[in-house]
Amino acid sequence: IEWRGRIWVDAATASVMRIEAELKAPMEDIGLEKLTSDVRYSALKLKGVAKEAWMPQVASVEAATKRQRWANTHQFTQYRQFGVETDVRIQKPIEKPPVEENQ
Repeated sequence: IEWRGRIWVDAATASVMRIEAELKAPMEDIGLEKLTSDVRYSALKLKGVAKEAWMPQVASVEAATKRQRWANTHQFTQYRQFGVETDVRIQKPIEKPPVEENQ
């Protein structure tokens, strides 16, 4: 899908505040005349993190063909914070003995 659109960025934090996008051109081969999305972000304060995280709050999507129109709005309100721990161990590969050919 080829998109075109606009993005709003907070001048102080360089965080994305909004993304608005639409089809660059109708996709006649599949009958899609219109596809748009509008995602709005806002700052969230996470426990134990000094810097705010900008997360999607509302996303609106609209699509249209010659016979039908579809529109949906998603609201994101119940973010949960979680953590991940990893343990990386780098070991030398085990070398296999060469395979002997039958003669």
